[in-house]
Amino acid sequence: MTLITVRRGAAEYHIPHDAFWSWARSGWLLPNDLVSCTDGSLRPASQMPDLAPYLPKQENWTGLAVLLAGLGMILGYAYLAGRRPARNDEPLNGHTRRFVYERDDGFCDYCDEWVPFEELHVDHRKPRVLGGSNHPRNLTTSCAPCNLSKGSMTDGTFRRFLDSLQ
Repeated sequence: MTLITVRRGAAEYHIPHDAFWSWARSGWLLPNDLVSCTDGSLRPASQMPDLAPYLPKQENWTGLAVLLAGLGMILGYAYLAGRRPARNDEPLNGHTRRFVYERDDGFCDYCDEWVPFEELHVDHRKPRVLGGSNHPRNLTTSCAPCNLSKGSMTDGTFRRFLDSLQ
């Protein structure tokens, strides 16, 4: 299996070739990310012509992230009004995070894009504020935009919301 190396700051990701192109098309590849070439060197993504169509324009990427995060917060706050805090507020341990990531093969449950482990958001299908637990059956792999947009919606409600946008 061919792995492509992507270096973003101090983080380094080794991504399967097929997953890399899915990752690039999803807009997660940034112009300053260093990407491995066939000769073994690392070059900025912005200097690789094959990647140019997949690199986000900074203003569009930032605007989308702000829009999705804001929408998730608005829906989450509206839904949380009058609810008491969840009882199980223990943090997820590293073993559970790794188990969920490997079980889901590193793909976001909502948009089917590959997520590097370092950028993983573990999402609760039934939010903790609604009584959901940290049991692995209630956890799923999520990318940051999907998890932040979902807020406190259940996974079914969020999927219907995503379908209404298409």
